[in-house]
Amino acid sequence: MSRRSDAAPGPSRGRRGLTNGRGPLDVRGPTNALGRVNGTGLTNGRGATNGLTNGLTNGLRGRTNGLTNGLRGRTNGLTNGLTNGLRGRTNGLGGRTNGTGAINGLVNGTFRRGIRRNRFGVITQKDLRFAVAIVVLALLLLGPLLLLLNPPPTTTTAGIVADGDLADWRAAGIPFLNDAVPSSEGDVRFVNYSAFEGGGSLSFAINVAGTVFGSADHFNGFYVFIDRDGDPASGFQVREIGAEYMAVVRGYDTHVTFAALFDLRPGADRLNWSRWEQVDGARAAADGPALEIQLLSDEVNVLPATTFLLHASDYQGNETTSSVHFGLSRRALLVTQNAANPDRVVAASGGAFASLTFRAFGEPSIDVRSVSLTKVRGPGTLASIGSLGVSANNPETLPVPITFTTPGDYVVARLDRAGLQLGDDVPVTIEGPDIVSYLGTAPTDHRTDGYFEDWTQKAVNPRIVVQDRNIDIRNYAANRTGSTAFVYADVEGGRIFTGSASPERVALGAGAAGAQPAPGRPMRRTGEDVFLVYLDVDTSLPAGFQVLGVRADFYIEVRGIYGKVVSRQAYEWMPGGWVASTRTVELAHDRARFEAGLDLTGVATGVMAMSMEATDWASVFDMTDVYNFLSGPGGGGTRGAPVLGPLFPGNAVAVAYLLGSAPSPIDGDCSKSAYTGAGAFSDTGISGKVGIYGLYAYICVDVTGDTSDDGSADEGAVYFDQLNDGGDAPQTDDRRFNATSGSTSIVASMGDGSTWVGCTSPECDSANGAAGAYAGGDQAYEFKIRFADIWGTDSPSDNQEAGFTVRAFDSTGDTTITWGSTAPPTDVAPSTWGNLDIPEFQSLIVPVAVVGVIYLVGRRRRRAADP
Repeated sequence: MSRRSDAAPGPSRGRRGLTNGRGPLDVRGPTNALGRVNGTGLTNGRGATNGLTNGLTNGLRGRTNGLTNGLRGRTNGLTNGLTNGLRGRTNGLGGRTNGTGAINGLVNGTFRRGIRRNRFGVITQKDLRFAVAIVVLALLLLGPLLLLLNPPPTTTTAGIVADGDLADWRAAGIPFLNDAVPSSEGDVRFVNYSAFEGGGSLSFAINVAGTVFGSADHFNGFYVFIDRDGDPASGFQVREIGAEYMAVVRGYDTHVTFAALFDLRPGADRLNWSRWEQVDGARAAADGPALEIQLLSDEVNVLPATTFLLHASDYQGNETTSSVHFGLSRRALLVTQNAANPDRVVAASGGAFASLTFRAFGEPSIDVRSVSLTKVRGPGTLASIGSLGVSANNPETLPVPITFTTPGDYVVARLDRAGLQLGDDVPVTIEGPDIVSYLGTAPTDHRTDGYFEDWTQKAVNPRIVVQDRNIDIRNYAANRTGSTAFVYADVEGGRIFTGSASPERVALGAGAAGAQPAPGRPMRRTGEDVFLVYLDVDTSLPAGFQVLGVRADFYIEVRGIYGKVVSRQAYEWMPGGWVASTRTVELAHDRARFEAGLDLTGVATGVMAMSMEATDWASVFDMTDVYNFLSGPGGGGTRGAPVLGPLFPGNAVAVAYLLGSAPSPIDGDCSKSAYTGAGAFSDTGISGKVGIYGLYAYICVDVTGDTSDDGSADEGAVYFDQLNDGGDAPQTDDRRFNATSGSTSIVASMGDGSTWVGCTSPECDSANGAAGAYAGGDQAYEFKIRFADIWGTDSPSDNQEAGFTVRAFDSTGDTTITWGSTAPPTDVAPSTWGNLDIPEFQSLIVPVAVVGVIYLVGRRRRRAADP
């Protein structure tokens, strides 16, 4: 059973009608307000507006039919034509003899003085008889003329009726474009679609995999974007077209509840959704998987160049868009561009640089005469592709070779519409980002080039799955090479910078049957996805804006939609707040990844930190943990950052996380708030916390097995094997640091190949510190140790590792309590020690409480509806 809606037309600009009741006497006030002369007032509503809009030519561009009120006339909602925006043509009520339109036009718009009023403002019986006589006479005289000017509607040549039953499309032999668009929600997943114009109507038919408006608890919406002039540079930008009109149909529980036509308010902002304005009604009906939408042809005035793009949303985060835009020829060509080699390296001259896949929609086959890529940068010569025929359901994939003489550089190229010569003028959709590949060999250092293979080590985002997969950050990394800070991210299961073609949420109960909200001052709204990258250039300094666990000195904002980057901008933190920076931001991306480089020339840096967030138009977002990285020429992400991992079986591992501030003073108090978010380790009778800040590691050990206060007779020590090479005796790369209870002195030792000897600067940093204290019923020891004493350098090389263990001596009972391995760890055998792991990605440190709550809530739900 079909469900149909003849939706009432919406607010309009009232631009048609030569005699629209605006004569010297438009018969406002008591005469019309009672509705006594206006066809009982049932269809004319307020009386005061009848004379304004119901002239003979109301809304018909000169056609003398008062029946079509509601088509861009100011009588929106009065539906005098009973046609819900279809100009009184086929609403099953004869539309044309609507009575009230003709009467109102003649009575309220034709007479210069209107119907005579007495001094009490009440129409007399004499007036009424006179008016009726005039109307009858006018109908007799004008009736034939009206029929000539506006003949009765007829069934379209194809017999198309918007009733949800597509049998008439099949009977007329109207072809469909098969397009299985991927989506997890079958009710908005396109299967095929078509368009037809005839009998004064522009009709669309859509089949989905599920049931149109199949949900009983939320609206679904279908959109037809109409590029009337075929110019992608004008109108509302929706993927590759520029739309001047948009048809919208909404419904739920198998019912159509809203159908309307929109066009654009004047303006230059091509991404601003708020420019759409409802101007007319539409007819729509749904039946099972089928949806029909019907507009008046003269509302759109279709041209030979006019094309359409279909879109659907369940307003729950699932959106689909037709793979191609198409016209009334119901033919289209889709070309998908990719790098020919997954590793993005063309090994030798003459090898394949790009791979192009051609897919035709509709019949007959499409004649491709020639194909030439546009080279954006780089050396070499790209070959052209000769002619080929592409038929529906038989895609063709062809390589594009490149010849070159000098290896080592990279090439960026793309297919533009101008590079595609066709035998027929059919709409063309080109899908895919710019193609990037190196010639011969690829470098190992970082560049912002879209190559991505240099990011060999990345942090995995451990957070929950985000509903909008296009902003669900899976992996992320950072690196500093020279004066440039590089950052990387990819999304899981989505397409980066996809955004939304319909940035609106319509919820049940939020409006009348899913209609547009009441008119108001339109606020700019776009469907862009936004990625923000926060950078702390020196974690040892207190300067910067606290956000997502870092004190950000800079942040990079990247906006994108339809798989393209719209803008990128760097901002710098100043005492007065964030200001736009003139520093260069380079950026490259493919379908799922992006990398950016920020020029930091002249900026003093130390240990750097990065965190990132991604947000869609509806404020659904994802965020990463903090990622530490040091300067160095190494590769991506973890290259250049310290990694300490286990080498010996049975050895324990402790993880040191980035601290929000340095624990100060070093006094043996392990309860300091600075250790919030620190890594933890424990064994029988001992536990500890370990974190890093600046160029130092902070370790606090709570010896729960030592409950007696023996003063300086109790002692704790931490051990480090810089090379993590084990051995049975302390070597010159091994370090030991001792602290005694009740003291703030540190005793440093290093190995000499057989035993421990004293260690002073520069072999052991003079700013290292230690303290021991008896508090809370047990002994505690705290240490501050420089990176160079742990890894042998303040700038550890790629994947450099070190051993780590803890030993505490309890004078009472003459016992030693240890952590580090099951051996247990001894004082002189590094091979028995455990390991300290400092990963590249760090847990969120020192979050601002309120911000943390907002983010946790925000990640778990979408905003239900637009304000």
